[in-house]
Parts: sequence; structure tokens; C-alpha cells
Amino acid sequence: MKRIRIAPTSPSVCTQTYMNGAEPRKLMFRILDHYTADVGVDIEADAPGGLFAEACRALAQITMDPDSVVPAQSRTLCIEKRPFDLLLFEFLEELIYLRDAEQFLSIDADCEVMQDPSDTTLWSLHAEVRGEPIDHKRHKLKVEIKAVTFHDFHAEPTRARVVFDI
Repeated sequence: MKRIRIAPTSPSVCTQTYMNGAEPRKLMFRILDHYTADVGVDIEADAPGGLFAEACRALAQITMDPDSVVPAQSRTLCIEKRPFDLLLFEFLEELIYLRDAEQFLSIDADCEVMQDPSDTTLWSLHAEVRGEPIDHKRHKLKVEIKAVTFHDFHAEPTRARVVFDI
């Protein structure tokens, strides 16, 4: 298992380097700094599943030091038959719920996002979210996100803008 370190290279751009010396890879999200009392994120990916995984990583970057969390446990999330934008919205709300109700820090996810063949306006998600329970002595927590907001929110299969209420 590879431990990763995600660090801002400027106030709004993030890169990822592996602790074991593997090649750095550019994360496909950027944290926006022009919101007051909110945090915005632009997310890009090559495929819908990658967009959801990047959204999970962006949420982790905002709320904690991901390097302090070991992805030792997983949780399964399934959401069915939603418009694409609401599917992403509900996924992020579930990650916030995991943190608030179960004290589980999510830092990465394998996501399968499928379009409904009988109704192409609907999508479903199956995600394995990795992380671990909060340990206040070891984890470096940053801001607490209250919710995902609909303000300035939009999502397509390869890009999204998400604004979190902090």
C-alpha cells in the first residue's frame, strides 16, 4: 500500500507525491480561494469514476492532512438512479456524513459510475471509500465542512465545480 502526500504548490493548485519515491502525479482538482465562508473546488477527470475519486481527494485535502491518514479500512457507498449532478452531490454528502456520524476520514475512493441504459438521464454509483477512524492524537484536521451547497455547483461526467459550506 502506498502512502501519499498531497500538498498545495500555490493557494489553489495541488500535486501528489508518493512517500515511496514513485513519480509525482498532478491531482485533477484545484481549490478556489475566492469564496467567503465557503470553499470551492474545480475538479476534472478523464471519466466519471475518476471525477468522483478526485472529489473525494479534494474533500480530504480541504479537511485534513491526508498524509496523516492511512487508508486501512474501507466503506462501500451505493447510490442509484440519480441525475449526474445530484449523484456527485449525494456522494460528497455521504463522505461528510461518514466523518460526522461515524468519525471516518475518507481520503481516496475507487468509484464505478454507470449510466442507466433505459434512461440516460440517470446514473448510479458504487464506491469503495478508503480511510480510517479519526484519531485526534495522530490526524491533523483542518476545517470542518458542514455541507455541500448548490451555490455555483455544477457537474458533468468529466468536470465539476463544488462549493462546501464551512
